[in-house]
Amino acid sequence: MCPACRLFGWVFGRPGVEEGELPISAAGAYRGRLKVSHAECVEEHPWGETPIPLAILSTPKPTTSRFYLVDGNGKPIAGQEDSVSGYDGDVAGTPNRLRGRKIYRRHTEVTAQEYQRAGQRRDDQNRTIRGVVGPDSRFTFRIHFENLAKEELGGLLWSIELEKNWCHRLGMARPLGFGSVQVCVTELLHFDPNARYQANLEQTGVNSILGHKGDLVEAFKKRIVTLYAQQPAQQPSHRHGATLQDQLAHLYKPSFESLPPVQDLKALLGPEQPQLPVHYPRSEVAPTEDGKNFEWFMGNKRSGKDSGPRLALPLAPDDTQGFPLLNKQGNTP
Repeated sequence: MCPACRLFGWVFGRPGVEEGELPISAAGAYRGRLKVSHAECVEEHPWGETPIPLAILSTPKPTTSRFYLVDGNGKPIAGQEDSVSGYDGDVAGTPNRLRGRKIYRRHTEVTAQEYQRAGQRRDDQNRTIRGVVGPDSRFTFRIHFENLAKEELGGLLWSIELEKNWCHRLGMARPLGFGSVQVCVTELLHFDPNARYQANLEQTGVNSILGHKGDLVEAFKKRIVTLYAQQPAQQPSHRHGATLQDQLAHLYKPSFESLPPVQDLKALLGPEQPQLPVHYPRSEVAPTEDGKNFEWFMGNKRSGKDSGPRLALPLAPDDTQGFPLLNKQGNTP
């Protein structure tokens, strides 16, 4: 099982759906070892009470495979026919594969145009909200864990706090560039049942291990680097700005920070973000009331004699320019 399944638990799906699935009569579940409490607001900074009609948010469009897939070498599939850029496609000699989990960009400058519905229109295509949680609001919550190896606890701590000045994305406004949240571990307690029940009655068996947080995270990072080094060699030449020296260091002596998944997370969650507005691709600079964002996708994948550009979503470290405006003919207005 993957580290996340070991912590949060796992249950096999419907028979015949997942590859390598167990028969329905076999034991196929693993109980999670974490419990997360509700978050309690301890410092509130409301962001106004005026109702805000949000921009239209649609459902995911997995048929836009150029946004969801990379080729067998991990490169975006741009400029290719639909027949080879889809889920059954083969661009680089190996089948296309999913590129990873979806993470939304955040705004660097908030402008109402990018998150409010044009014309303040309210209908069944969008939501109207009030009482938004404002900046600098604080919440507290607890995570109860049991029987974790030090590498697992270190991984949990790293996934909670991330790196310095990195932010999680939380809440329903993530697609609109909001929801940046920093999480800090302020208390870390360990319960030792042997100390509790084999000593005198004054012993609780509970000790603070907050001072060992750095050592636990480092143990996790070293374990991940060791496991990654055991994987088949991957050429990182497509990574943005990778020199030959960088590539050799990555292949033969990788560091945690140099691993491609960590580089992707840094580009998406780190403090340095492209100075670009966050919105769905569209055909015009200003959004329209009817929200015809689908025309951009029509133009991008247009086939035939006057085909569209067939743009693909760049890798996170390379995504510094954003997408151009496109009309339904696949042209820049």
